[in-house]
Amino acid sequence: MARKSVPFLNTDVWSKELLWAITKSGRTQQEHAPDKAFLFTYYGLILQAEEKSATVRTHLKTLLETSHQWAKQREGIALTVGLVAVRHLDDTWAILEQFGRSTPFKWSLQNFSLKPHGQNLEDLRWKWASSTILLSYGQMAAWAKTHILPWVDNILSRMIFYFRFSSWDETLKQSFLTAVAMLVGAISRSEGAHSYEFSQTSELLECLMTLLEKEPQDALCTSIRQQAIHIVSSLCALRPPMDVDRKSRLLSICFRSIFALPQLDALEKQTCLLQEPPNIQGLYSQTMEALDHMLQCFMVQNPTANELHFLLSHLYIWLTSEKTHERQRAVHRCTTLFKFLNQKRCLSTKENFVRIGQLVATLGILCQDSDRNIQCFSLEALGHLYQLLMHQKAQETPEEERESPQELFRPDADEATLWSSGDQKGSPPIPRGMASNDDSIFHMSSNQALKVITNHLEMAELTDVIWTAIDGLGSSSNSWVQASADLLLFVIQEHGDSLATVGKMGQAIHHHLCTIQMPQAKDSALRVITLLARNHIPELVAAFLDFSSPLDRLGLCNAFRLWRALGAEQPASYLILTVLLAWLQKRPLPPSVGDSSSSPKEKPYLRSLAVQFPMTWLGTLSPQQAMNTIHELQFAREFKKAVRDVFPQLFLAHLAQMHYILELNQPTEPKLGQKAQETAVPSPQRS
Repeated sequence: MARKSVPFLNTDVWSKELLWAITKSGRTQQEHAPDKAFLFTYYGLILQAEEKSATVRTHLKTLLETSHQWAKQREGIALTVGLVAVRHLDDTWAILEQFGRSTPFKWSLQNFSLKPHGQNLEDLRWKWASSTILLSYGQMAAWAKTHILPWVDNILSRMIFYFRFSSWDETLKQSFLTAVAMLVGAISRSEGAHSYEFSQTSELLECLMTLLEKEPQDALCTSIRQQAIHIVSSLCALRPPMDVDRKSRLLSICFRSIFALPQLDALEKQTCLLQEPPNIQGLYSQTMEALDHMLQCFMVQNPTANELHFLLSHLYIWLTSEKTHERQRAVHRCTTLFKFLNQKRCLSTKENFVRIGQLVATLGILCQDSDRNIQCFSLEALGHLYQLLMHQKAQETPEEERESPQELFRPDADEATLWSSGDQKGSPPIPRGMASNDDSIFHMSSNQALKVITNHLEMAELTDVIWTAIDGLGSSSNSWVQASADLLLFVIQEHGDSLATVGKMGQAIHHHLCTIQMPQAKDSALRVITLLARNHIPELVAAFLDFSSPLDRLGLCNAFRLWRALGAEQPASYLILTVLLAWLQKRPLPPSVGDSSSSPKEKPYLRSLAVQFPMTWLGTLSPQQAMNTIHELQFAREFKKAVRDVFPQLFLAHLAQMHYILELNQPTEPKLGQKAQETAVPSPQRS
């Protein structure tokens, strides 16, 4: 029918009647005339069938010069332009370019200020012309299909230009997102899109990030966020890939725009007085689903452990947020991403997880959150993470060396009880009959799941778990500090014996000990020191002497409690004094006597101590530091028995140290031409 109507295009009366019928203005006519869409489609098909380029251009130019005031009018004009582009792409592009350079259009870009009292009817005809031209470019792409690929960069550049230089309102933003979505959809459906490199995608991303940043942070009334994020997801598949810095900014902006929104009930209250309130629950769910889809697209395009770590690194700030609803949103995204990776098995197994210890520790801490939903999401995330880890290890381990599921899930008799997630009382250990099912980790309590996972971590990964928990002791949230202390104690109970070095850990715990306000968390941190003392006394003594000598009054209380925790168990208290005695055999000499042979002789009873505890641990610390510490510890309840046992050695060592200091303090005659220099060795008065 459209082809048969082509001759009428040259009939002035007919063409004017058709144009009048589809462009007559009025809100009522625009909203209640379903035939309008048909007329715009019919007009587009007639122009599409027209062979003469001049006729097509004339009709398109006339159509674009009509009113752009009403939404249906703008959408209809764009639809007509898109249909014409199927056969007349060059003509359509030329007319849109000409329209964009026309005087009324340029005037509308520069002069509209959204002041309703200063606008007349003529102004309103052109106010949203930018919206029409944006939709027209989108329809061009949608209808031209594969022919649009060579035009993509040109179209995108025009879209970006009109978006940036037009008056911003909801109409413009919605038209821009709709048009871009149509363009990106057309590209995605084109089989040859992977062979093109699009130069304007980075600029488009900047526009999308600007849109997200400009969205009100206290309201969710439109679908702007989810539309922008859906477009980002589609752009992931295009070349060139997004650079790291831009992706980092994009993730930060997306998370801040969505996670920082008020709680759902607060969002609903803000719109309840509107005449037509939006479906906030639906908008919220769709926005979260769009964010999940974007993260999944990033992983599909680059399914590596490094990419996963990159995405998670932008989530950590929200996982540790002080606001419950922000933590809940972040951990839900994390759980959904792990579930997707676990089901699709798309994550590459050629490389190990990056900072998996940090992730395990963070989720373990969240398992103790006061919010029940966060507890459940965190525990589920741990389950999916464990399965991903097992899948990766299964690709590395020969079949005959793999453990059976029964071995992986068999609970130990001495199950740790200190680690509490709030669900242990109602969650007894998993029966062995269930342990054969790999999904049984989802039915475990948090401490059981953590024990299973940490048993399969390498030493560096376990160390990362411990350091993440130690860092959590410095949080401003008391609940996070308590959870971190409990996690730290749990991991040390399970794996403290296998740690290689713990000196810096001990110093870090002392640093945070000064700021911990909760007695239970402080007790857990001190208990960690007691457990570490079973295998690392020389190293911990060296670390603690560094900050506790001289024992300044400001830090005396915490330092003293640390030493008491170190010697809380009887064998440890005796060994601590033994190490301190070994320290007293160090005899640093001043430069004036450094080359002489008159250095103090080593006492026989100290020689055996030096063999037991080599000077590797002694560093640059002086014997006076050991003396000061012994002086303080002799009054501690934990060290009373040990002090009695080694009292003769302590007495002789102190006498030898006093004699040594007095000898070094004897005045010496300075050499000719040199000024007498004071040695750095402490005087008896300071001891």
